[in-house]
Amino acid sequence: MLWRNFLTLLRRYTASVILNIVGMSVAFASAYIILVQVSYDLRYNRTIPNAQNIYRLEYPSWTTEGRWAMTWNRILPQAMCEACPEVEQCANIYIQPMGKEFFSIKRNYEIDNIELSLSRSDRQGFALFGFELLAGTFDGMGLYDLAMSESCARRYGLEVGDRLHLGRGAEKGSVVYTIVGIYRDLPEPSDFASVDCYAGMHPIDIEKEEHSWSYTCYLSLSEDADHNAVAAKMKEWLRSEISTLGMSVDEVEKQLKIVAPRLNPFTRLYFATECEGADIAMGNKVTTLTLLSVAVLILVIAFINFVNFFFALIPVRLRVVNTQKIFGASTYKLRRSFLLETVGLITLALFGAVVIVVLVGDTSLAGYLSTSMAIENNWPVALAMAGTALLLGVIVSLYPAWYITKFSPAFILGGSFHATKSGRLLRYTLVGVQYIISLTLIIAVLFMERQQRFMMNYDMGFNREQLYSVSTDADLIVPTREKLEALFDKLKQNPIVVDVTAANGEMVAPTHSGWGVNIEDGRFVSLWALNVYWNFLDFMGVELTGGRNFLPSDTMALIVNEAGRKGLNLQLEKATTYEGVIKHIAGFCSDWHSRSLQFAVPAMCFCVNNETVPSHLYIRVAKGTSSAEARKYISKSIAEFNPSLPVNSYTVRSIDEELERLYSSEQKLTMLITLFAAISILISLLGVFGLVLFESHYRRREIGIRRVNGATVVEILIMFNAQFLKIVALCAIIAVPLSYYTVSKWLTNFAYRISLDWWVFAVAIAFLTLLTVLIVTVRSWRAATENPVDVIKNNKTGIRP
Repeated sequence: MLWRNFLTLLRRYTASVILNIVGMSVAFASAYIILVQVSYDLRYNRTIPNAQNIYRLEYPSWTTEGRWAMTWNRILPQAMCEACPEVEQCANIYIQPMGKEFFSIKRNYEIDNIELSLSRSDRQGFALFGFELLAGTFDGMGLYDLAMSESCARRYGLEVGDRLHLGRGAEKGSVVYTIVGIYRDLPEPSDFASVDCYAGMHPIDIEKEEHSWSYTCYLSLSEDADHNAVAAKMKEWLRSEISTLGMSVDEVEKQLKIVAPRLNPFTRLYFATECEGADIAMGNKVTTLTLLSVAVLILVIAFINFVNFFFALIPVRLRVVNTQKIFGASTYKLRRSFLLETVGLITLALFGAVVIVVLVGDTSLAGYLSTSMAIENNWPVALAMAGTALLLGVIVSLYPAWYITKFSPAFILGGSFHATKSGRLLRYTLVGVQYIISLTLIIAVLFMERQQRFMMNYDMGFNREQLYSVSTDADLIVPTREKLEALFDKLKQNPIVVDVTAANGEMVAPTHSGWGVNIEDGRFVSLWALNVYWNFLDFMGVELTGGRNFLPSDTMALIVNEAGRKGLNLQLEKATTYEGVIKHIAGFCSDWHSRSLQFAVPAMCFCVNNETVPSHLYIRVAKGTSSAEARKYISKSIAEFNPSLPVNSYTVRSIDEELERLYSSEQKLTMLITLFAAISILISLLGVFGLVLFESHYRRREIGIRRVNGATVVEILIMFNAQFLKIVALCAIIAVPLSYYTVSKWLTNFAYRISLDWWVFAVAIAFLTLLTVLIVTVRSWRAATENPVDVIKNNKTGIRP
C-alpha cells in the first residue's frame, strides 16, 4: 500500500509534486553550498594537532585604542615564557607564506625552474605545531635550509639533499637553499596548506634583536593551564623586571601598559579582527554567521512550501483516505504512509540537489567559495545535510499527516475545510514567515551592494584616475635602482604614459611592513611604512601638510601621515632627538586609506630608502586611453625590457581591480547573499502560488456567485490581491526592524559606512509587493474569468491533477 500510495501521489498530482521537488532540490543544493563555506570557516586552523592548547602572544596596539599587535623581538617573549612553567613550548614562526620565490635546480643536464611559497620558522615552531618529519631533520636549520611539505616535494620530484638556486636559471653565484627535511602535509583547512616550504631563522643576536620587533610568537600551554592566568603571570614578571631599571611606579606602569601580554587562542585567530598586521588568513565571523543564517532560512522556506503544498492537496486526497479507512486501513498505517511519502519526496529532492551541485561545480559560482564544493570532498557536510533534510521532513509532516486523518469526510467534502479559521490562519501564517525571511534578505542585499559601491567609489586620499599597477619580480626586472629608472624611461617612450612611479607593495593592502621605534619622550611606538620612489607623493596627488617633499638625492627620508603625526605627537623640530629611522622625518602629508574601509587610518609613512628597490610599478596613462590599449602597451614594454621574463610572472591591473581584491570577501558575501536571496524569493513565490491555487479552486463557487451579482474580473482580482497585500504589509512591519538590526550589526564591521536610508526599505517592500501582485494575478486570472453559470451549475470543487 505504501509504494502504491506514493506512485499515486506522483501520478495524480504531478504538477504540484514537481514544483515541490524542484523547490526543495534548489533549497537543499543552496544550503549545501553555503554550508561547505561555513564548515571551511569554522574549521579553519582547528584541525592542527593540539590547536586547542596553542596561543599567539600579543600586546596592545601602540597607535589604535582597543586593537592588538603581535610582532615581538625574539628575546622578550622567550624570557616571559621561561618564567611560566605552564608554557610547554615557545616558537617564532611565520605561518602564512612570506612570499613566492622562483627557484631553479640542475638535474639530468637540464635546469628546472619552480615557484615556491616560502615562509620561516625556528626549530621550536615545527614541534609546537606538530609537523611530522618523513625524511631528514629539522635540527640546526639555518637561513638557507628548507623543510618542504610532502605534496610539494612529490609535485616537483624533490628530496632531502637537493640544492635549489634562488631565481631562475641556476646562475652561478646565486643564493643556494638546501632541502634538509620533508614533512607530512598538515591537515586542511589551515594556513600551513598554502606554504610549500619553511626556511630556518638566523641565530639570535641580542644586540640586533632587541629593537627588531618583527617576529610573531606562538606558545603551547599544559592541558590544565588557564591562558588568562598565564598572561597575568607574564605581566607580573614584566613589572618585576622593569622595576629593576630604577623607574618610578608611574613610569613602570606606563611601560608595562605598552607591552602587557595577552594570549589569544589559536583556534579563534581566523576571526580575530581586532589584531593589526595579522600573520594568518583572516575570516569574518559576521559573514560566516550570515551565510549560516541564510542556509537555515532557505531550508525553513522550503519546508514551509512543503507544508503548504501538502495542505493544498488535503481536500482532494481525503476521498482516498476515507476509502482506505472503509476498507480497513488503520489511522496509524495511513499516517505512516504520509510520513513515508515525505521521505520519498525528500529523497528525490536530494538526488535533484546532487545534480544541481554537480552542474554548478563547473560554473563561476565555484570561484566564490574558499574551497571545493565537490561532494566527494565534503562528505561530512553532505551527509549532515541529507540527514537534516530527512529529519526535518519527517518532523514537519507529522502535523499534516495527523491533520488529514482526523476529520470526518462529510465535514471536509461539505466545504467546511476551506472555511475553518485554524486552517486559514495556518496557511497564511506559513506564507507570512516566508515573506518576512524574503523581505529581510532583499533589504540586506540592497544595503550590502550599496556598501560595496560606497567602498569602491570612496575617496581613498589619492588620485585613482587612469591608474594601473604591475607587481614585478624584482630579482629579474628591477634588481637595481638603475634598472628601475631604465624601465621608467622605457614605459614613458609612448605618450599614452603620463608618469610612472613605484612602491614596495600595493598602496592599499591588508597589512604593511613597519618599525617599532623609540622617540624623544621615552615612548616606543609602531609606525607602518610603504617604501616608495622619490616622486610617489606627486604622482599619487597626496598633499604635503608640513615639511618638504622627497628629493631625488634622498638616501633615507620619511613623510608621515597626519594620523601618525597626531597619534604619535611627532614634531619636525624634534626629529633629530628620535631614535632609529624615525629621525629621518622630512615632512608630513594628508591621510590616505592604506587599508580597507573596515579600518580607521593608521599611523603610517612613505619612506625613501636607497638600500631597497621598490618593484611594484604604478603607471598613469593619458585620459581617453582604453583599458585594453594601456594593458597591452605596459605588458609589451616589460616583455621588451626583459625578453627572458615569463609572461605569467607579472600582472597588469587597474587600481580598481586592486581594490576589488582587497574587498574580495565582501564581494563574495554580497554575491552569495544576492544569489541565495533570489532563490529564497523564488521558493517563497512557489508557496504563494500553492496558496493561490488552493484559494482559487475552493472559492470558485463564491467567485461565480459574485460574478453573477455583477462583480467584474478586476474586482475579483483585487479581492485576491488584497488578501496577500495585507500579508505583505504585516510582514513588512516585522521584517523592517529585523533587517534594520541585522544590517546595522553588519555595518559595524566598517569604520566608514553608508547610512540606513529609509528609501531602501521602501524599494524592497515595493519589489516584493510587485512580485506578489504579479503571481497572484496570473494564478487567479483563470478562476476570475471562468463562466460563472457553469461554475455554479456544476458546483465544481477540487484541484485538477
